[in-house]
Amino acid sequence: MKKMFVMMFSAATLALTSCEVKETKYVVNSDETTLNWTGKYVADGHTHMGTVKITDGELVYKGEEFVSGEFKIDMKSITATDVDGEMKTNLEGHLNSMDYFNTDAFKTATVTVEKVTSDKITAKINVLGKVVDAEMPVKITKTEDSFTAVGKFDLDFSATQMPGFKAAPKDPENAHPDTKIAFELNLVLKK
Repeated sequence: MKKMFVMMFSAATLALTSCEVKETKYVVNSDETTLNWTGKYVADGHTHMGTVKITDGELVYKGEEFVSGEFKIDMKSITATDVDGEMKTNLEGHLNSMDYFNTDAFKTATVTVEKVTSDKITAKINVLGKVVDAEMPVKITKTEDSFTAVGKFDLDFSATQMPGFKAAPKDPENAHPDTKIAFELNLVLKK
């Protein structure tokens, strides 16, 4: 009788173990992932556009349930795509300088994902040692082998207190970029 009980207990334990949902890790494909940005001036609305690279990161799921996620953005990869020649060099230099992203001191920005729903990613972005809250409406497609998130959204960088966003004393209303930057994301991850 004791042997039969042990055998039944072992079989039940094995059955429960085999039914456990395993975690799935989706790793970013940096070659297929793109992140475009557009910044504008508050006065006349003129814009500059460019790209920045998401170099690595992952999302972890347990079945259909989101568990965790983190991404790294290479801030030194920031480029301007709407100008060329000397203007391009000057703009990229300015964005990398202490006026903006200070990439010599802060080479990466870290995106910590807090929540993923069917149509939104909620995260905190650590940039310049400050935290920017991010709610990103995206279209998500998740399969057993891949995860994609595609969408457009604005993020407000006022919390970073970048000097470049501050109004010039001689022209306080007009002579500065908007702290809200528009992004277009095509995030591709593979199992």
